Amino acid sequence: MTGVSQFTKILSFPVGVDSDDQFTVSVGGQGLGTFHVGQSVDFVALTGGPVPAFEVKDIGPLVDAADSLAFPIQLEFDQPTADRPAQVTLRVGRSCSARIATSCCNPAPACRSAC
Repeated sequence: MTGVSQFTKILSFPVGVDSDDQFTVSVGGQGLGTFHVGQSVDFVALTGGPVPAFEVKDIGPLVDAADSLAFPIQLEFDQPTADRPAQVTLRVGRSCSARIATSCCNPAPACRSAC
């Protein structure tokens, strides 16, 4: 199947990239809450379905948002493959952000991608 892959879950937040291991997640400007390392975020349960984009905020100390390996987050998608990537926005600190394109090319729907 091809199309725009959407996010169903954040399976895991990265360890050791944030001083308090807390991250604020929002979808379309709507805050979903603050989550910690070891927690997952189920977009289907919280929003009623998969989401095309989300934002992770309050990452500190600053990571290089241009480096796609600086924030290795594990994600679950609604499709096994896609011809266009979904979008994740990382807001590091309070002043800069980067949009990181991710796509799932693994044959399993619950693929894990470092973005």
